Amino acid sequence: MTSTTSRDPPVAQGTSAGPATVSRTESLDPERRSHHAMRRLVVGAQLRLPRAFEGALLISLVGLVLAAFVCPPAVAPSRGTGVTPAVMPGPSLPVAVDYVNVSTTSMYAFVPNQFTVTPGAVVHLMVTQEANFAHTFLLSSAVNFTFPSSDTTTDLVAYFHTHVPLVNLTLGSTVGLRAYANFTAPAAGTYEFVCVVDGHFTSGMTGVMTSGSAVVPPPYALPWTLLVVAAVVIVGAAGATLAVLRRRKTPPIPPQDRA
Repeated sequence: MTSTTSRDPPVAQGTSAGPATVSRTESLDPERRSHHAMRRLVVGAQLRLPRAFEGALLISLVGLVLAAFVCPPAVAPSRGTGVTPAVMPGPSLPVAVDYVNVSTTSMYAFVPNQFTVTPGAVVHLMVTQEANFAHTFLLSSAVNFTFPSSDTTTDLVAYFHTHVPLVNLTLGSTVGLRAYANFTAPAAGTYEFVCVVDGHFTSGMTGVMTSGSAVVPPPYALPWTLLVVAAVVIVGAAGATLAVLRRRKTPPIPPQDRA
């Protein structure tokens, strides 16, 4: 009797013999398999934030926190009482001071008959008598107003009775007598001063004070710490933008290399 030996491997009960299943990765040659693994690592890295982007984001957050401490919050009025909370005043600008010297002469004239002051400045005026008869010095408070040359002493006195002058000085007939006045320079414009002694104004005893342009305060200077914080935020934002652009430029994985 001839015995027949089967070369097929035994099949376990309850299973059927079929073709062996081999994964696509295992079917690739070693070089392709290594390339495929490298591509998968690149894809995994793209799913995470780049380190440059993370660092830029962290810098920006630190800058915003510093800005919150450097810039004080605005103070809003309370709703219950309608009273605005007191705010600490900032450094005030120094007040300008002007010194003016004027003389009254026997020629029915003020010397000088024109001078300039700074609006808002404290003006120290000194009027010196150089004549041996009385004079007055009245400075009008009306801006850009000129008395008519035909005005008499009565007209001038009536005007200053209803319009309080900025300065009202009377000098007796003693030569060398001095009178003083301090006042705050008014708004920009011209202001006339006159002598109201009978016949003096019509003889030309008048002059003009010019209040010059207002002093413009220097622009507010930002604290250097705020400038540093702004620079940090800008650099962080630029770094984040570059990181995003580099990420977008990464070439896609070819279809044949995908799992």
